[in-house]
Order: sequence, then structure tokens, then C-alpha cells
Amino acid sequence: MNTEEPQKIFISDQDTASFQCPKCKKGKEADVSKYKKIETAVTLKVKCSCGNKFSVTLERRKYYRKETKFPGKFIFSPLAGADQAGQMTVLDISKGGLKLKIASSPRFKKEDILEVEFKLDNKNNTLIKKQVQVKNISGNIVNVEFCAYDTNDAGDKAIGFYLY
Repeated sequence: MNTEEPQKIFISDQDTASFQCPKCKKGKEADVSKYKKIETAVTLKVKCSCGNKFSVTLERRKYYRKETKFPGKFIFSPLAGADQAGQMTVLDISKGGLKLKIASSPRFKKEDILEVEFKLDNKNNTLIKKQVQVKNISGNIVNVEFCAYDTNDAGDKAIGFYLY
């Protein structure tokens, strides 16, 4: 049995996953629809036709997430009431959104729109300014989705290059 870390495999829009044997590099696609709705991580043991056995973890996210620790700031401007501005740390980033840790208790809720600003730690320290929609809040951890992602936008291009 292979004792390496499990490969992370993304589930496609068609509920399939492509596996590649780390020993012989032979590829295989399989229907994984029965695992898509499971909330916890799913790790499978795969046996290749060459006899090699290896583990894979199914990733249900649309996009690869990269762990980070970028300082930044956010502002929430509700239609009624005072703005909330504060410091944040970007804990991870993907083409679809961010996981943030904010310094103060949030006054915003799920579905609210925030403005976020932070710099990538790439060679240009690219400044990213984006509108995001709150998807989930757990204490001071906030998951947000980008309101727009435009491959022609310089900041969005920088995020794309940063991730790959």
C-alpha cells in the first residue's frame, strides 16, 4: 500500500473524478456522484490495473484553494446604519472567493456585500480590491465569494497566476 499523502481530486460538473496512478501514471475517470453530497472529507482507496494501491481525497469545491496569511482591510456599508470597517487576514484564496479572519465581531450577515482590499505576496505585491458576498460566518471566520471574476481585470489575472 502506498503511504504517501492522498491525492486531492476535484469532482467535475458531471460528477466524475479523474484519477492518475502515481506509479504507472495511467489515468482513469470514474462516476463519484454518490459522494458529492457528503459534507465531510471523502478519502477513497483506488487500485490501479498495474496493481498499485493509492488514496485520493475528493474535493467538492469548484476551485483550488491556496492557504495564505495576507493582511488586509474590509468595509461593510449597509443601506441603514453605520459602516463597519476593520482589519482582516486572508486565510485562503481561490478563483471564486476568500476565507477571512476579521479582528472584530461582524455586524454583517450572510448575503451582505463587503469591499475587501489586500496585497498578494507575489513579486509585484499586487493590490487586490474586490466586492465580495458573505457566504458563511463562524465567529470571526468569514467565507466570501467574489461578486465578479473577470479574466481581463489585472487583479483577477494576478489571482489566477498566483494560484497556478
